[in-house]
Amino acid sequence: PEQAQQYDWFCDMHRAALAISTIGTVRQIIDTTEQRFTSEFEVKVGSIPFLTDFVPFASYSGGLPATIDGAIVSSADIMSTNQQAGSYELLMDTVEIKGSNVPLL
Repeated sequence: PEQAQQYDWFCDMHRAALAISTIGTVRQIIDTTEQRFTSEFEVKVGSIPFLTDFVPFASYSGGLPATIDGAIVSSADIMSTNQQAGSYELLMDTVEIKGSNVPLL
């Protein structure tokens, strides 16, 4: 249940970020020694997409001309469920932002 909630949160955040973003390089790394799967994708996201929602008197209806650059990185443990059939299960562990151009993000 907790892992399912964490995965649902990740998917919600992923959808929200991608609604106003551009995806750059995507990397997926499988570490067989540590039994870890890491997925990393670089994004550029509009920082404030709907200015008039916050400043109703502004005539400009788009976002501020600034972007947040960084990478969304998710990690999971790899569990073999059936070694003969080559079946595996990924257990989501962490989701984090790396390399952001905005301090503290």
